[in-house]
Amino acid sequence: MAKAPNLPTPQPPNSPTSQLPNSPTPQLPNSLTIKHPPEYEYKLLKALACFLNRPIETQANAALCMYLRQGQDRIMSQVRYYAHKAGMGEYELLDKIAEDPDWVQAHIIQGNPIHPSDEPDVFS
Repeated sequence: MAKAPNLPTPQPPNSPTSQLPNSPTPQLPNSLTIKHPPEYEYKLLKALACFLNRPIETQANAALCMYLRQGQDRIMSQVRYYAHKAGMGEYELLDKIAEDPDWVQAHIIQGNPIHPSDEPDVFS
């Protein structure tokens, strides 16, 4: 069986890398700390890690990345909504969220988030 060639990750036509080649890259943290997922989701994560022979932290990162890529259309529709509200381009706002989320909260969301912080959140 022939090994598949290593191909570059396809970028959506309107992705930041295709639209804004000189866009500043925000400083990424070395790691993220997340809380333990609920019991069933943890078991699913452990199963994937087991089957793929990965440490659970690596599998959690892979699962999060996969979820974000699969949800990109839904996420970007929210970014487009707020970008339109602010008179910005969607990738301009996406970069601003990564660089200065406090500014975005104060100037664009203005106390009207989609999921208010006073409502219960199962993942908090």
